[in-house]
Amino acid sequence: MKKALGIFIVVIFSLILISGCSIDGGENGDGNGDGDNGTPDIITLEGYFVGLADNNSMEVLVDGEPVVFRKTGLVDIIQDMKLSEDQKIRIDYIQAENEKTVQEIYILDIEVAKGIFTGFADNNSFEMIDEEQGFKIIYKVGIYEELSNMEINTGDLIKVFYEIADNQNQLDRFVLVDRTSQEVNLKTATISINGIIDNNSFEATAGSEILVLRYYDTPEKFDELEIKDGDEVDVTWYENDVGQLIAVWLEK
Repeated sequence: MKKALGIFIVVIFSLILISGCSIDGGENGDGNGDGDNGTPDIITLEGYFVGLADNNSMEVLVDGEPVVFRKTGLVDIIQDMKLSEDQKIRIDYIQAENEKTVQEIYILDIEVAKGIFTGFADNNSFEMIDEEQGFKIIYKVGIYEELSNMEINTGDLIKVFYEIADNQNQLDRFVLVDRTSQEVNLKTATISINGIIDNNSFEATAGSEILVLRYYDTPEKFDELEIKDGDEVDVTWYENDVGQLIAVWLEK
């Protein structure tokens, strides 16, 4: 009986020791939770660079709201990247209490157009005249309601940031530059090409009138359309608020 009791006590004592080892191992082992040696999560955001707040911080527009990011020596990084206002960027950062610490910055490709708002094509698109590239249609679901709430009018000077997807200009960001409400009177005529003046303009004759028309990247566009001096071309243009004639459409 005493021998059996002794064996029972030894077994119980052994179980207690094993249990204690398991507890210690659970508390001090290499777990996968957030411990003292855990790596902080990297968070990624996209936005538009606004500018430096100081040598170690910058402001970025994220979903229309300004957000401040910090990193020691950030001014040198921005200068090396030649980052300028309104460029779209992706930021990898770590959130530490109330501070966002930059890890990496990447410049993203985005198309930009600045010009005159001319009106809505439908509920999900609007038309504009890019002051460099002419007529454009910009698409975004629900854009009619969005711009109506902003009270955007025909003739207002706007700036749009967009991506080309499925042969459509998909809006990423819309900026009202100035409420000029400039009157846009489009004129169309058949003209005779006299010649290219420079990279962004050409001379033509309409009836007895000599016209100088602004047209972005004229030599390349003329090559694409196979337009030569002396050719007759249908052109649509308007006069901007400084008296320049802006060609928005050419057809041979």
